[in-house]
Amino acid sequence: MLFSWKCITIFLLILPFINTLNTSSPLSAVSFLTRQPSTEVVQFAHELSRAVPFIDVFILIDNNTFVIPAFSSSNFQFLQFNETVCTKYGFQEANRIGVGKSCSAWDKALYYFSKVSTHYLFVWFIEDDVFIPSVQAFLSLHEVYSPSNDIVTAALSYNRDGNVNIQHWRSSSTAFAPPWANGMVCAIGCSRRLLSAIGEYARWRGQLTFIENLFHTLAIQDGNMKIVTPFELNTIVYRDT
Repeated sequence: MLFSWKCITIFLLILPFINTLNTSSPLSAVSFLTRQPSTEVVQFAHELSRAVPFIDVFILIDNNTFVIPAFSSSNFQFLQFNETVCTKYGFQEANRIGVGKSCSAWDKALYYFSKVSTHYLFVWFIEDDVFIPSVQAFLSLHEVYSPSNDIVTAALSYNRDGNVNIQHWRSSSTAFAPPWANGMVCAIGCSRRLLSAIGEYARWRGQLTFIENLFHTLAIQDGNMKIVTPFELNTIVYRDT
């Protein structure tokens, strides 16, 4: 179901700040997914990059006519990709349900972190209408859950027998054999193992499938990936206004 307007809010519990920070070359990244970035997204990304130098920060801009702001930082970058580059390698159809086009910001982000920048061990993908209350809230989430999990996500649901009577399962019927899993991905963390599986899936099938089924189904079908649904993410909601 499409919504004319979406507001997603995350209320992250602010955990005690962790003082033992890794100051080596960044092996983690966060990518904000935008059509074109709002001032608020740019400001928060900039603040995050300054406060947390051991995480690389990206803003992916889907609109290729948007002029990237002049900015210089060792761990903060803007990304833009031609759709043809992504679709050539099978990174397409990840969010047609959401945006109505073959190659979306999600396809571009997954292309970049699955095929181009493969040195990151953990990557967060955050849609631009997600509210994060503070840098410390994000850092706490990252430090607690990223070291030992392959997917950090809001609550997920399972479909073990391939029943497609519910609409959001229908895209899974042509993309995977059961069992399937589904969950919201407005803010999701992925390990290198999961990103590699997504890259292999794109190579094998020539396209992705709906993001709310893709991550979770690959994770449960692998059998060895660790999935966590932290309470900090359990207030992600859609609000139709």
